Amino acid sequence: MATRIIKTIDGMEHSGNSGDFTDYDNYIEYRDFSETKVIYRHNIIYDSIMRNWNETMMTPVKIGVVTGIITFLLLWFSLNRLAVHAQSPEPEIKKPTPVVNNTQNQEHQKWEQELQKLFAQSYIDPFTNYIIKYQWDKKRASYVERARMERQRRCENIEKIFQKKPQNYKTLVQLTKGYNYSCPEVVTQFAQIL
Repeated sequence: MATRIIKTIDGMEHSGNSGDFTDYDNYIEYRDFSETKVIYRHNIIYDSIMRNWNETMMTPVKIGVVTGIITFLLLWFSLNRLAVHAQSPEPEIKKPTPVVNNTQNQEHQKWEQELQKLFAQSYIDPFTNYIIKYQWDKKRASYVERARMERQRRCENIEKIFQKKPQNYKTLVQLTKGYNYSCPEVVTQFAQIL
């Protein structure tokens, strides 16, 4: 808050928060801690209001910050709206890379055999390991997607099995130990039920 200082011809100085002073036509009323004083205007030789740094500098800064935040939010909202409209209604389906020569054909046969071994076993975690290991390999994209779909199918089966079991913390611990790595969504949904 601003500080006001008033000096009078008799050498008295009155200072305090500007809210302590009330201006009238012929005098100024000053409320001190213990009393209210009347200072007549014809006795005043010095009257000054000093604003502190916080009032003089921070008000424009605060306005600038608020304006910047509003501008950022409007821009962000507009760009998100444009991004939503710019997306095609149907996702592009990637076709597998055509087999050009015998070496590529052998690679694909090898990858298919790896995937078939995964499908032959009954665990879910090997699918997750396969997906993590080859998720950035563009040549194996179709194989990774098949592994992802099979893992999702197996997680859905696990969810159905655990829905039939007692809904208690013991079952949650059992579900977490066995399936949190590959099916964290199933574990989370079961935990929310409790």
